[in-house]
Amino acid sequence: MGVFRPLISGVRSVEDNAEIDHSNDKPFTPADFFTVSRPVLAAKAGDMLLKGERPASFVAGLAAATDMEGVLARWIEKTWPGSGWGMTAHGAEWDTYADATALLILGACALKGPRVSLMGKAAIFEIIGQEGYKAGWAMYQNAQ
Repeated sequence: MGVFRPLISGVRSVEDNAEIDHSNDKPFTPADFFTVSRPVLAAKAGDMLLKGERPASFVAGLAAATDMEGVLARWIEKTWPGSGWGMTAHGAEWDTYADATALLILGACALKGPRVSLMGKAAIFEIIGQEGYKAGWAMYQNAQ
């Protein structure tokens, strides 16, 4: 691990998450702004895909970049511990929904987009198939 040691900040354990006090969480934090903006940017990129406009990949890239809200929340928590503006209890839940919504919007619009190649559409179908299989497997395992 010698070469990679500067890149690794340390091993995190379950106890690290237990130290965060969520009793003073703010209702809307800077990280939440990033989370909420992801489906909005994905909808804009999807609209651009459907219209065949050119910089749709740039807007989709911005939507993907907003997935760094966890890094922002951890930095705020480290810089101002106990402020309630960093990691929140509702942030992790909202992130899951924002990810799924943005992915579904962009995937559906890319399948309908006139300028998306046939290979691009095939890749989207493959991803949907893989994710559907994993979701079905997880539901089956959960039912047992």
